[in-house]
Amino acid sequence: RSAKSGADVAQRLPADADAHRAQAHVVLNGRMREQAGYSAFLRARQLVQKPELFEQTAFAMTRMTPDVPAMSLGTYKGEFLGVETVLQNAANLVRVGVRKQGDAGRSYFSASYPGDRSLNLPTEANHFEPRSRPWYQAAMENKGRAFTAVYPSAEHKQLLITLAQPVYGIDGGALGVFAINLHLKHLNDMLQGMRISAHGTAFVVDEQGFLVASSTGDPLFTDVNGLLQRRKPLESRNAIIRSAYAQASPSFGKMLESSVQRESFLHRIALGDDTLMVVLKPFGESQGLRWSLVVSAPESDFPAGAKAAPGQTMAVPELTWRRVALVAVQRAYRPGRRS
Repeated sequence: RSAKSGADVAQRLPADADAHRAQAHVVLNGRMREQAGYSAFLRARQLVQKPELFEQTAFAMTRMTPDVPAMSLGTYKGEFLGVETVLQNAANLVRVGVRKQGDAGRSYFSASYPGDRSLNLPTEANHFEPRSRPWYQAAMENKGRAFTAVYPSAEHKQLLITLAQPVYGIDGGALGVFAINLHLKHLNDMLQGMRISAHGTAFVVDEQGFLVASSTGDPLFTDVNGLLQRRKPLESRNAIIRSAYAQASPSFGKMLESSVQRESFLHRIALGDDTLMVVLKPFGESQGLRWSLVVSAPESDFPAGAKAAPGQTMAVPELTWRRVALVAVQRAYRPGRRS
């Protein structure tokens, strides 16, 4: 059963995961390629200086890509224009957010077409300044395309990251930033749909050790007195997840995908009367994500597996379970190529 499931995963996940990660880049490339030519720079500057043109293209793109439903533009003057496709009463609606220079919060509208402002929605109560947002600052600090850190969204009830790219004027000064939100629920769904073994688990964490996705259905964040706080695998209900995290956590954000350390190794630790096999695989380094995938399972799930004393470290290729599970996960989560 596990071998067949592993083979199925190996065929299905690589294309799904690569397509998911590539969506944000594809959408952003529709505004401006990362290595843009002169004509593309002119077009990008035009979109910043004439937001109505940005709204037209954003309207079309957010409807086409379910995992990238929101696009926004922040300018050096503090202006903001955001277009987001939202699900309401089983129907997709487009919500447009607008902040003019000097305004406090954003004004929202339910729009049927670009430029439609006929249906007002409640105005944002809190102050909103696009230039102080993590996505704007990440693009400015990187002087190029950059992902933000993972963050929870109460409205969307899932984790998100934002891909942002700055736009510069002829004089080299910043004109603004294009931003694309990428929903991460798809990654979590993929892990929960996997079968490593009878008791096998898998989870993804960022370089600080916070959960990005988990195969066990553990909550990725919780509401604590009105503040959303991300969770770590150490808080999992699953003992295998907790043990695997304790074993792997010293390496989070330190093992480099681009170095000799990219080779995965299996760590074996005592787990009651059993032995737990734990594999750590870094990925996403080329995109500045520094995430880690951890796959773990009790050795008793694999009667034909290698037998070695707890505490020893063995190369992963020596183990049967790598062929049925780990290869699939590694291939699925290798960094997607940018278009």
